[in-house]
Amino acid sequence: MSKKLTIREVTADDQHIVCGVAHQNELDSWTLDVWIGESIDIGYEEALLTMREELELEGLSEEEIEERLDCPDIEMCDGTTYLIGDWYINDEGKYDIDPKLPNDGYAGTYDTSSGYVTIELSKWVARCNKTSPCFMMKSGGPCGDLGTVGSENMLAYSLPEDCYYHEED
Repeated sequence: MSKKLTIREVTADDQHIVCGVAHQNELDSWTLDVWIGESIDIGYEEALLTMREELELEGLSEEEIEERLDCPDIEMCDGTTYLIGDWYINDEGKYDIDPKLPNDGYAGTYDTSSGYVTIELSKWVARCNKTSPCFMMKSGGPCGDLGTVGSENMLAYSLPEDCYYHEED
């Protein structure tokens, strides 16, 4: 980041907070290492689900399926998406953001193909500029570019300060 992004905790007065977007090059390398080691790999989860369905079609018992899935030989593609931060499995068996943010204090996705991280909910916010129209929130509005220091009065969810790369002075 050329100028230092000012990150602070969300307050009750904050309104109209948008999703924040950052490129992996703006983050400290340990942040990415932790995510890859500890986050939910959606590509892997989908591959396991496909394997389970194929094994069920072969007529294998639940025990045989679990045994095969215990050490699956899954060939992964070049990129995947990780669910980072505070997620849980809802009653329908799908991943949802935990609104209490009890562990990491944020929730988002990391797309290894593009190198972009999207912060969908966080205890931290930063003033930044809008992203290009390539990044839009599910509701249709623009996201905040966490790689810029804001002059557009946009407030975006952010990662905590220690997740970002900072050049030594």
